[in-house]
Amino acid sequence: MSVTRELFDMPPEIAALPRDHRGYPVPKFATWDEATGKWDFVLASQEFMHKAVKERLCWLCGCKMGKRLWFVTGPMCTITGASAEPPCHRGCAIFAVKNCPFMVRPMAKRVDLSKTRNHRDHMEPGGNMITHNPGVMAIYETPDFRVHLDPQGKPVFIMGNPKDITWWREGRPATGDEVFDAIEKGLPKLWEMATGEGPIAVYDMQQLIDTYTNKVLPRFLPKKITSQGRG
Repeated sequence: MSVTRELFDMPPEIAALPRDHRGYPVPKFATWDEATGKWDFVLASQEFMHKAVKERLCWLCGCKMGKRLWFVTGPMCTITGASAEPPCHRGCAIFAVKNCPFMVRPMAKRVDLSKTRNHRDHMEPGGNMITHNPGVMAIYETPDFRVHLDPQGKPVFIMGNPKDITWWREGRPATGDEVFDAIEKGLPKLWEMATGEGPIAVYDMQQLIDTYTNKVLPRFLPKKITSQGRG
């Protein structure tokens, strides 16, 4: 069965992956849902996550990574420097932001993880996930990362300092205004989480946001206001 729409900029590593019932390439992290008999792209394989980190494999295609790393994240992750998923190749990251249904449709909603537990090998995301669709995604390039375990023992990937951040909306480069809107949409959630953890967390969050606003965002905010095509 073929996909209902064109897939853009598919690298050979992604093209070599098996396809699901819709015709989409099955990422290496996907799990098999025994109840539906279909691949699940929402819950990640615990076994592959450990393997990807240990052997430095691309989270999407499963092939060996080089020295350069790219994380596909939401805007708030570029502030906190933490991602729920390991890094991938640049080409695989671009394929994801141009083709993943959740990433290219700003009104799309996340799947309720409490209803998707028919998997023998799965790992729910670590850290405090912001569940809304930000409408804009980031590809965050960094030379390194480290793994931190959250209070439930689930891994969170602490990204190194960014060498580059590119912004994407609806499968195309995002405008500066779109990036600002996505950040403003998510900031109340960050403050809510920090407030719930206490005064020290609020102070730390303020330091993070000040540094991000004054030093990080000005370097990587899109300069052009006009949008470009996806293909």
